[in-house]
Amino acid sequence: MAMRLCLKAGVPFQNTGSLDVRQFQDYLLDFNITLHKYAGKVHTVLFEGFPDSEKKNIDLILGDNHYNMVNSVTALYECSYYCRRCKIGCKQADHHFCATKCSRCYSPNPCTKTDFRRECKTCNWTFYNQDCFENHRNRPIFSNARVL
Repeated sequence: MAMRLCLKAGVPFQNTGSLDVRQFQDYLLDFNITLHKYAGKVHTVLFEGFPDSEKKNIDLILGDNHYNMVNSVTALYECSYYCRRCKIGCKQADHHFCATKCSRCYSPNPCTKTDFRRECKTCNWTFYNQDCFENHRNRPIFSNARVL
């Protein structure tokens, strides 16, 4: 199976010491390949094929001139949440704030600011638009609370 993948992707099967991840990414268009490197306590992303995509992820780690499959990125980064957009891990998703997230409802993309203003009676925050408010209401933290 590995030989067939290499042949179709145009990558030499023999260990040449330099596996061209880009060639595999060009062949595996339904996937996002991310190549991680771990040295000591420092994690680095060396390559990411389709950043911010909804494609299935294939995570690899480089070590000793060899590539291994990463079964769990959170285990690799020793965290419970890994943000692919920022390429960092943290203990809880709610403790991470992406620069691209909405600062009000925490949706992955920033909400458009409009003249709409709606205050949540539970947390006293005001939201940018109706979708922003609904995103906030639907967050798991409010699933058992009464949000008006």
